[in-house]
Amino acid sequence: MAVEMETPIKIVAIGLDLRSTKRLSTIFTVIYKGKCELSEGVEAVLAIVDLDGSADAWSLYQRQYSGLPVIIMSETIVEIEGAIFISKPAKLDPLWECIYSLANTMPKSTTSEHNVGNGKDTKGEDNNKIKANQSLLDSDDSHLASTQNLIKNSINDAAKAMDVKISANSSCPNIHSAKNSHEGESIYFDLDSYLLGHLISIVNDDNHQNCLIHIHCWLDRLLILNTGEGKAYTNLSDSQLKYLGVVPCKKDFTIEDNSGIANSESSLEKNNSQLRVVSIEYLLWDLTLRTARGRVPQGIDLTRLYYLKCWPNFPRLPNTPHGMRIASVWVNNPCRLDDIAEKLDIPLADVYTFYSATFAIGFSGLAKRKADYLVESPVLAKKESPKRGLFASIIRSLVHSGH
Repeated sequence: MAVEMETPIKIVAIGLDLRSTKRLSTIFTVIYKGKCELSEGVEAVLAIVDLDGSADAWSLYQRQYSGLPVIIMSETIVEIEGAIFISKPAKLDPLWECIYSLANTMPKSTTSEHNVGNGKDTKGEDNNKIKANQSLLDSDDSHLASTQNLIKNSINDAAKAMDVKISANSSCPNIHSAKNSHEGESIYFDLDSYLLGHLISIVNDDNHQNCLIHIHCWLDRLLILNTGEGKAYTNLSDSQLKYLGVVPCKKDFTIEDNSGIANSESSLEKNNSQLRVVSIEYLLWDLTLRTARGRVPQGIDLTRLYYLKCWPNFPRLPNTPHGMRIASVWVNNPCRLDDIAEKLDIPLADVYTFYSATFAIGFSGLAKRKADYLVESPVLAKKESPKRGLFASIIRSLVHSGH
């Protein structure tokens, strides 16, 4: 946490009681060495919202501070688009990393334009902030280039913050429970809204077979799919890939499919030393773990039977919770996803994520054979050990005791 700051990061705390607010203020002063401090109104550059505190904490944030980057805190996992989640009690190092990354995500020249409080401009910025922004005002001749650099830096910082979010909770992607308060919406995701949907469409398109597909991400990030060899080349960092997996594709994150330069090896030869290579199967599976997070693509009818046509090559795929157990029950045995979770007594979210991953690489799909629907789907009951009578139990205990 040895980071030099010219001025403290000003943070507004929402939903915290008086005791929690004082404790947070002490942490900022003593542990973080005054690098951040509690503030309110137009001075704040980010918000911390305790969802377990005041019932209207989130509504208050949306009404008065919706323009600020936000960290949400709760004892249970909560996912809100655009917010960074920290579980309670918060660990100090991950909390600081999130604060520092989010404070630097927004360009400094626009921090005074957040929709905060009464919406007034912060013309009374102190001299330190004016000097910090002066370099941006002096670069009018190269406005476009500087803007692109700001976008790139913002994306990289946001990606790091997202990486902290994932690592702060577990070593695996954040797979939420299907028992969320937004249950009706949380079990489905729009595949076409994410990078994953674009990649699946490209890989499954017959016109893109045996050629190179160039996808440009942001300013200088590149993803090349060699569909003929089943390989992907990229200079995207792991944090950036995670970010692209979690955040829906918006105007801020332009992804361009340059399939027109398909049969050219020039990009691979030119950037060979800068690109790392993974299998397309690994890439799709990894992105699905980030994107699905306990959900299935829209259009999936969970009352129908689905098949797993073959055993995934788990040693060459990212770690997947309960992956082998799910596959052992499901392979060559069409059944409902909910039945698999009940049979194995595992979270339904893990089964949904596994299905989404196998769907992405073409290993699973809707069972359409008439034979699969002739009889009711077999009940996948749990195996129970046979019950012994009292006399048998006594004899067994005597034998083991040596009598």
